[in-house]
Amino acid sequence: MSYTIYYDKLFIRTSDNKYVPIILQGDNNVWELNNKRRSRDWEFRKKKTENGQIIDLWSKEDVLAELADAEKSAKATREYSNQNGYSKGPYDPRDFGDLIGLAIGGGRCSKTTFDKYKSFWMSGMKNSITFDQLKEYGGLSMQSYWYHNDELEKLSLEPLKRMQINTEEEFLEAIKIAEKYDQMCSITLSYMDERKVKRLREKFFPKNKREKQLINVEKYFALEVFQKGTDYYVGNFLRASKSGFKHSYMQDGGKRYLTEIEVDAAAAKQTARFTQYDFRKKEMNVKTSVYA
Repeated sequence: MSYTIYYDKLFIRTSDNKYVPIILQGDNNVWELNNKRRSRDWEFRKKKTENGQIIDLWSKEDVLAELADAEKSAKATREYSNQNGYSKGPYDPRDFGDLIGLAIGGGRCSKTTFDKYKSFWMSGMKNSITFDQLKEYGGLSMQSYWYHNDELEKLSLEPLKRMQINTEEEFLEAIKIAEKYDQMCSITLSYMDERKVKRLREKFFPKNKREKQLINVEKYFALEVFQKGTDYYVGNFLRASKSGFKHSYMQDGGKRYLTEIEVDAAAAKQTARFTQYDFRKKEMNVKTSVYA
């Protein structure tokens, strides 16, 4: 089954708090020439109207309307599926991705809940940048689709050559041109790839990382792993992964916890996730150095 994948997004904010949503997206069945990864492009997310999809600024109300419309579409798909015997039961927001054919973050449709889709849009607005900030890294560009050349000829229009957009005023002018071309054009990031977007994000939205320091302690706690309901020792818990967890066979190995509160929380979390094991804290009265 073919479905759309949203890998990333970059929202540009105008002076009157409207948005230009640019989304890195692709199809799960389309691959790059070397077949090492799926093809993807940065594209402006056109806004739905009664007259079709148009290039225009998005307000917060437009985003909320898009969310409501997307969930309405998912509910309609579930209802149709129930009526035709393909499924049973009411609409569940956790099935949102499967129902509309969308995966966010490169994962599967089944991992895309409605809350994840909503967060995608809301975080895009929250972490938006201005045209001036974008210009430092490349800007936007607009051009017509080559496969619309025959249709453009019927409208007595020349194919729209690549048009650079660096300012809010230039984007507003691009909207007027797009309307004249009956939306047979696209807007994308100009001279930018995923690495540039990452550097842009790191500059304007830096993460406050706490530096770890090496300290000496008189004791620490380890998390011992046992087969559920037995005293069969598996090892000391090290870290969890997508498919399971890593552990150490050494008695003084594994992750080291400095407080009982920390190790108790870890034991409860891992016991709930890996139900076939028991996770029990063990106090280690050994002088050592740990990063904290």
